[in-house]
Amino acid sequence: MSYKTNQQLYDSANPPPSNTPNVYHITSLNDRHRLINNTSMLVVYNFAVWCAPCKTIAESYNQLAQELQKSCLLVKEDVGLNFGNHPQRVMGVPCFHIYKNGSFVPNMTVTGANLDELKANVLQLLNLR
Repeated sequence: MSYKTNQQLYDSANPPPSNTPNVYHITSLNDRHRLINNTSMLVVYNFAVWCAPCKTIAESYNQLAQELQKSCLLVKEDVGLNFGNHPQRVMGVPCFHIYKNGSFVPNMTVTGANLDELKANVLQLLNLR
């Protein structure tokens, strides 16, 4: 299976919103499946528009996406849009799921606004830590 780069994914789908230039927003169940199955390293940020911690970390998540853009795709999914069953349980928001080569990575989920833990998990999977 060949995996696409972040730019190829952006070119083949809707570009990310201009207010978050490095973070793609999942827009459908098919979109979620396409990203999981065609990205070598994917972080899905499950958030809710009413969630105060989600709002607090939004800019930091965008910065992390820019920092990691060459090795990992960071995306967002609004759990309130309810595109269908999540492949993994969302126990609270914010919640971050990591997928590598199309498979969910157990024990790397971060629930809560801990971007340092998320970054450490991603770097560990990329063998950069």
